[in-house]
Amino acid sequence: MKYGYEQRLIIVSRVKQEEAIAHLLRECHINKTQILTWVRMWDKYGRSELEQQPHCRPTVQLKEEVVHLILEKGVSLAHIRVEYRIDKTVLQRRGSTVRKYGYEALKPSKRRGDH
Repeated sequence: MKYGYEQRLIIVSRVKQEEAIAHLLRECHINKTQILTWVRMWDKYGRSELEQQPHCRPTVQLKEEVVHLILEKGVSLAHIRVEYRIDKTVLQRRGSTVRKYGYEALKPSKRRGDH
């Protein structure tokens, strides 16, 4: 389930007011990792980070760096999500791609008509 800015803001505010996360888990039907990620994002970047961020295309170098941190250095997805502001699903997909096809697979492929 997607949570809008207002919903995320309310949930994080309640955590900041020291409401029990277990209570929010039951009431909002959301997992603890997601709530903690929103709280970390708030702590690091402020409330504006809870808004939907515009999509930007990461460089190949950034993709490789992030996947290297996850696969080779064992840095947690939660940490990478907060530090680099990258969605968990995207990180999982990139890690899987590199495990299957190597880092070369992160580079853009030429499309038909490109020369």
